Amino acid sequence: GSFANRLGENYAEYSNFAVDGRTSGELLTALEDEDISAALAGADTVIVSIGGNDFLQPMITAAMNKAAENPDLLKIMSGGADALGALTSGDISDEDADKYFDIMMDFTRAMTEAADSVDISQVVGNIDSILETVSEKSPESQIVVLTVYNPFEGVTGMELFDTMARTKLEELNSGIASAAESNGAQVADVHAAFAGHALDYTNISSMDIHPNKDGHGVIYQLLLDITGADLNAVTAETTLPAGEKGSPDTG
Repeated sequence: GSFANRLGENYAEYSNFAVDGRTSGELLTALEDEDISAALAGADTVIVSIGGNDFLQPMITAAMNKAAENPDLLKIMSGGADALGALTSGDISDEDADKYFDIMMDFTRAMTEAADSVDISQVVGNIDSILETVSEKSPESQIVVLTVYNPFEGVTGMELFDTMARTKLEELNSGIASAAESNGAQVADVHAAFAGHALDYTNISSMDIHPNKDGHGVIYQLLLDITGADLNAVTAETTLPAGEKGSPDTG
């Protein structure tokens, strides 16, 4: 199951306020909700996982738009990472290779523009405000914030996606660490834990960026290591129940 479900099973006093696809700005607004505010006021530990959607949503939108424009893109993408790798391996005809190359170049340009449109400084500012608000509403609690992993690292055929993600995620995760330090929060470095293990810890081989069972286990263990045995967690943003896709940054 997801790391959120594992926390819920092990700790009786647990609340999950996750919303699939939520951005940092939306979470900042949601913290004013009466139920969330009440939960924060009584929390011993607060776990915040946010930021990945800010980065990924524009890219996902660009991908969907390109797929709608060109059905052949769906044929390529439905083959997963292996299909993308075939473009450079010589496993398809020259005619198809040229056709697919043009499609992927157009797709890559759209994705690059989408990634470049993301203002990471604004996202980091939102996260800083989120942690400040959580600290104000739950001054005695332990606050843990998760960094955002790179689902494309080391995956054959996804080198360009990896390159786009690396620069943005470096800036984002550096900002998360700084925001945590400024607001007395601790960092669960999911990015470092997943580094070199994208294929092992995510479903990226099926073109799904979310963590798999092993990935959720890694995140869960990180949280246990930081919080110890007395965790009574209130999650500002974690995951959906097992079997459902959660937000891109958490699964």
